[in-house]
Amino acid sequence: MHILIIPSWYKSADEPMLGSFFEEQARALIKLGHQAGILYPDYHPPSALFSRMTKLPPYVNDNGLHTYALNVRTFLPKMRMANYTVHGMAANKLFKKYVAKHGMPDVLHAHSCNHAGIAAAYISKKHNLPLVITEHLTTLVSHSIVHDTDFKITRNLFKNADKSLAVSQVFKDNLVSALHLHPHYFDVLHNMVNDLFFDNIQIKKYNANEPFILFTNSFLHQRKNHKLLFNALKILVSRGINVHLHVGGYGSEEQTLKNYVNQLQLQNNIHFTGMLQRHEVKQQIDACHAFVLASNYETFGVVLIEALAGGRPVITTDSKGPRDIVTSHNGLLLTDYTPETFAAAIAQLMQNYNRYNQQEISKQCHQQFSQQTIAGKLTGIYQTAINKRIHFKTQPELKNLLLTFDFKPALNSAATDIANTFNTTIQKLLPLLNKHQINAMFFIDVVYLLHLKKLQTTDANATLEHITSLLQKLTANGNSVLPLYNYNWQHVSFDRDKNIANNNIDSQYLNDGISLLKDLLPACKIDGIRFTNAALFMQPDIKEILLAHDIKNNFSVVDDLKSNTKVEPVAMPEKFIYRFETDFYVDCFNGRFTQFNATLQPISTPKNITHKLEQRFSFSGLSQTNNQINVFNGNKILSVNKLNPINLDLFKMHLAQNYFQYFISDLVQISDTSWHCFDSYLQHAITTYAIESNYINMLQYY
Repeated sequence: MHILIIPSWYKSADEPMLGSFFEEQARALIKLGHQAGILYPDYHPPSALFSRMTKLPPYVNDNGLHTYALNVRTFLPKMRMANYTVHGMAANKLFKKYVAKHGMPDVLHAHSCNHAGIAAAYISKKHNLPLVITEHLTTLVSHSIVHDTDFKITRNLFKNADKSLAVSQVFKDNLVSALHLHPHYFDVLHNMVNDLFFDNIQIKKYNANEPFILFTNSFLHQRKNHKLLFNALKILVSRGINVHLHVGGYGSEEQTLKNYVNQLQLQNNIHFTGMLQRHEVKQQIDACHAFVLASNYETFGVVLIEALAGGRPVITTDSKGPRDIVTSHNGLLLTDYTPETFAAAIAQLMQNYNRYNQQEISKQCHQQFSQQTIAGKLTGIYQTAINKRIHFKTQPELKNLLLTFDFKPALNSAATDIANTFNTTIQKLLPLLNKHQINAMFFIDVVYLLHLKKLQTTDANATLEHITSLLQKLTANGNSVLPLYNYNWQHVSFDRDKNIANNNIDSQYLNDGISLLKDLLPACKIDGIRFTNAALFMQPDIKEILLAHDIKNNFSVVDDLKSNTKVEPVAMPEKFIYRFETDFYVDCFNGRFTQFNATLQPISTPKNITHKLEQRFSFSGLSQTNNQINVFNGNKILSVNKLNPINLDLFKMHLAQNYFQYFISDLVQISDTSWHCFDSYLQHAITTYAIESNYINMLQYY
């Protein structure tokens, strides 16, 4: 296989270590018997018109790795698309020179959309070549891309690539959130570690009478958070602990950090090595006891796997990417970014140091991150991309469409009337869902079902039997039926002399209602619930009941919880509660599930940090306000019964701009006009996009 690698940054005479992992990836592929080359069109925007450019040799035979490079200077201010076209054209000229000497590649592999992805996409389109993009840059998820053109281009690059890769699971999740793309667009492929670091492993023991040597290696930039390390070291030294830190790397913060070390009076304990070549990094790892990293954010963390390859345990902040690397067997992952916590972790590692199996650390690292392992996975990815290009010229964009319907009978309605209403609605809805091959979630008022069972009248028994048959029909057609707890029905007599406040649940009713639904639908998976009041699920005894029934998803549409601040929240496990979010917690949510912790604060809040949409669904109706879009709120604006010919295009537009759309509706409120528009909307959705409508598949990403 012939692979042409197109990096967004690469080594030069000025910076010989820049982009070293792109080179190593190419050499690993060559070692597996493939042909690989490097094409490096270095993009310079108009803002850099008068800045000095590093001179790039047009061609280098770099020890068998054929490398073509070109500085691409653009001149057109405020014309981003035109400049990117110029970039693509220049890259294509360079590509033709490569092909003339080395032949047409089978696949293009761009590293980072900005700007190698832009160049690679241009070449891919011109020559109909499969395109793989690996993203590395934190700028896509850290508020740094604010221009609408860049947002759209980046989003389209990932959508249209034959394969898009993220270097860690958390980074993938962040890309999905920031770019409003379906998770299926991305796979995770970790970076590789150079074979050099596995050579001649030096087992290191620690004697309390000797200095404990720490090593860190990175660019000396602010986000690497070196001052946290230095402050932690200050704490240890002040306690008389003999610990030293070797700081590898270079960057804009170098002098600032050296001044800070002097300020802390740690000149004898912290040593700056400057920029290190690969073999020098290996020497530092062999000489140290442990590797430390204090970054605020890492898409992956190659320096960590380099240390693990050498058998050294690591201590790192939980900067996202390291979650795919650090385990209890190879180091410590710190969620608390304080000098005291980091100092305590170093002391803990020193105390337990000789318990770490350094041979096993290196062996496990090799199994996961070696050049052979990652290059082997890459080969499979390239083949998949090639096959996709051959067999599938175009694929529709993936979208999530979640439909939920509430059956909440009105109080004091006759049982037969309720049954007839439900029957009529299902007779309309089920053929519509089957026609479009869409699944939906149906939330059934279990307190009302209990009411019917308790009455034991002929009408009540017949109604319960009829409703059960309809529910079974829904599940038989692939839809989900889940419990809904309607606190209003608590005021209907159950032969109990008990007055229940609106904001409280009778725990026995909740338990009995869920049990009854399980009995009525034994083949149905009951793993979620919806409450009709924002505060209902916050009662302390609710958690135990839900967990006892293995219910871990809360699908309540929540109004402003600020009005319920006097209600103590349930102490939920971190992965217990999911709910649909309203705009009270995020700037612009765009329709995702949010996972909450014990205090109902979002564990990870996917914000619209790079792009603002033109339309917003407001409380009073569909109107343009705040230049944002609010998907969920108490008025249920995104509701089937709100659909009409006037606003139908706005709902279509929302799905076009976001990968997720969510409809909720009370079954008894859907008008004939809404039915017709809903049918039209579903027809548009399934003919335009590849639709995912199963909530279980959606939840696995959050």
